[in-house]
Amino acid sequence: MKHLTLLLFIGLAWGQTDLSIKKEAVLDAKGDAKKWLAYPPLALISAGGLGTATFFVGEDIFDMSDELAFLPSIFAGSFGAVISYNLFGETNKKGINGTSDSDNELYEEIYSKEFKKKKV
Repeated sequence: MKHLTLLLFIGLAWGQTDLSIKKEAVLDAKGDAKKWLAYPPLALISAGGLGTATFFVGEDIFDMSDELAFLPSIFAGSFGAVISYNLFGETNKKGINGTSDSDNELYEEIYSKEFKKKKV
């Protein structure tokens, strides 16, 4: 009877670990998908702000013509959009630490499915 109870407890604990990994992956994916809702306004502000600032700096400080100041402002605006994308991409680098490779694979699989479902 003791051995049966022990086996039952181990089985329940093993299943609970699997369930908690699934739950953690779903919750992380939902949270990260919500964070990405802030990306478009932030990208627009950073790209527009850097582009406009670069244009005015080139035009006023360096006495460039409008045509010459326009090209660096395009690059600066693009840089602002790329940087904000990279900042948001770094927030998605989550995982579960201290577990086996199969648990990490399970987490990544569930996270990816849930994140794609919530992001679209």
